[in-house]
Amino acid sequence: MDERQHNIIRCWLEDVEVVSDIAPSDTEGNEEECVTELNHDSETEQEYESSIEEKEERSTEERVDEDMEENVENSFSSDDNVPLSTFSNYYRSRNGTRWNKTPPPSSRTRSHNILVQQCGPKGNAKNAQSPLSCFELFFDESLLQIIVESTNIYINIAQSKNKRDRDARQTNMMEIRAFIVLLLVIGVNRSGRRNLKDCWDNSRGTGIELVYLTMSLNRFRFLLRTVRFDDVTSRPRRQSLDKLAAIRDVVEKFISNCKNNYNPSERLTIDEQLVAFRGRCSFIMYMPNKLQELKDENKISILKYNYKCI
Repeated sequence: MDERQHNIIRCWLEDVEVVSDIAPSDTEGNEEECVTELNHDSETEQEYESSIEEKEERSTEERVDEDMEENVENSFSSDDNVPLSTFSNYYRSRNGTRWNKTPPPSSRTRSHNILVQQCGPKGNAKNAQSPLSCFELFFDESLLQIIVESTNIYINIAQSKNKRDRDARQTNMMEIRAFIVLLLVIGVNRSGRRNLKDCWDNSRGTGIELVYLTMSLNRFRFLLRTVRFDDVTSRPRRQSLDKLAAIRDVVEKFISNCKNNYNPSERLTIDEQLVAFRGRCSFIMYMPNKLQELKDENKISILKYNYKCI
């Protein structure tokens, strides 16, 4: 039963209640009036139905118009001033990154990704107390001995090009240690891009005391030019098979020391570093969309190292 029929029945019931309220004494005298009223109501029934239909049509049209207006308004804004971002499934940051509102469903970790060993120092690294002892765990004597022997081989070749023999004398273990320490000190003081004269200049106060008291500037420059990490006489044969032949022995030894003294956790991240480089190298990558023109993509971790060759 629709609304229109319900309204008609309700009107009929109201008329019947009015007639039943009349006293019995008045029914005989007013019988003709009641008949005329009923006849009048029956005559106007069609008009009443038509008026109800018109009202219903107007009300439905108004509701449709209101719904359309509300949809249009909700597409741009809300009556409650609620931002439209609340209806989205993610947040958007200023740089365009999209963050999901709901966390991803948790799942079981695969068996090959579960680490059963305890992370942290191990072996001799647990007993290291000073910074020097920690440094010697990773740069031990066997690794430094490779650098000393390889550097002396190249110094013997370079002695013929130097005018004074004292400037081209061979190096030893202690001097190589001091050379590595100076490189670290210059890096800690953020002087890697400065002129080396400023680090050794004590007259203007720009020098670093630890630097100019360790060795002279000329000797440091000489070691910086001649330091090598492999035998240069056999490099061409090895370089035809290995792009990292110039540093292969040192890198393998350093990675072995890292594995022997530290256990990484499952949250270890292997990152990359882009280094501006303009020298001769067989595995550099030209990346014009970066700030520098030439970049050396170097991916090295304590577990493994990756390199891309061109």
